[in-house]
Amino acid sequence: MCNYSPCFIYLPSYAASYAVTQSASDLRQALAAAEALAWNWNPATRSLRTFEGWEPVQASKAYKQIVIIDFMMNLQMLVWGAKHVKHWGAYQSFVDRQPEQDWMHMAVEHARQVAANHVRPDGSTYHIVEYHPDNGAVIRRYQYQGYKDNSTWARGQSWAVAGFSILHAETGLPEFLEVAKRTADRWLQMLSEQEDPAKGSYVPKWDFNAPYDPANDGPRDTSSAAITALGLLHLAEALPGTECGQRYLCAAVNTLRALASPKYLASPDEPHAAVLKHATGNLPDNDKIDVGLVYADYYYLQALKKCQDMEACRSYSL
Repeated sequence: MCNYSPCFIYLPSYAASYAVTQSASDLRQALAAAEALAWNWNPATRSLRTFEGWEPVQASKAYKQIVIIDFMMNLQMLVWGAKHVKHWGAYQSFVDRQPEQDWMHMAVEHARQVAANHVRPDGSTYHIVEYHPDNGAVIRRYQYQGYKDNSTWARGQSWAVAGFSILHAETGLPEFLEVAKRTADRWLQMLSEQEDPAKGSYVPKWDFNAPYDPANDGPRDTSSAAITALGLLHLAEALPGTECGQRYLCAAVNTLRALASPKYLASPDEPHAAVLKHATGNLPDNDKIDVGLVYADYYYLQALKKCQDMEACRSYSL
């Protein structure tokens, strides 16, 4: 299995169900997903393979391993497995003798590689990094779903903000807090620098550096805003009582309020299949533009639940 989305499939289903039911069947399915993810580990690149048998049009012709920034969210599945495998006394991993240690190691090392090679010095991000699978050398960095290779695809930046902030919450490693802060700070800076009329909005254009299309209001990407709101709340929780944490909390609340406005939140009488409107899937491929997206709704609800669980967010007053 070389699937880039086990976290999106198994964490909100079997893992979430296990938290409620303590079902052995749920635990077994979720641990199997974590193990399947671990099969993608490549010691030479110190990272997990993202895709097999697929490459974007921008890919080099070299022998390569592709890693996408989206995969930061999948690390939650490995961390969950590492923390829960002890609850299945008879669980035998096919590839890892010590899954509790091995899976956590894989998640941490993969994130370190992303921090080193996907995150630019200014805190913005690339979508894809190609590695030589035998020696770990970086072959190329570029965007696939973004505007240009040197631009910042909004949802790619969101995956970094949320991925690193959640991984810090799970591991307590200060290095991931620092990367999360760098990517979040760059996010907020790019929001403030958007051209009119996008400037000042907490819902970004699909790519921060793409020209504004007035016919499509950008187009915007509500999925990016929802994912980032979740990451900002984790950052605020990690930095209580600080000016920095308060800034992240303010931005998160403003983002959630923007998404709850009539412009972005579908009303019951609208013929709209999703909770949030105006998301952008893959504009360069002309795929899912100005639509509702299931992961936009999922992370919006996750961010609202996170806010509800945080007293500082519940009682926040702008």
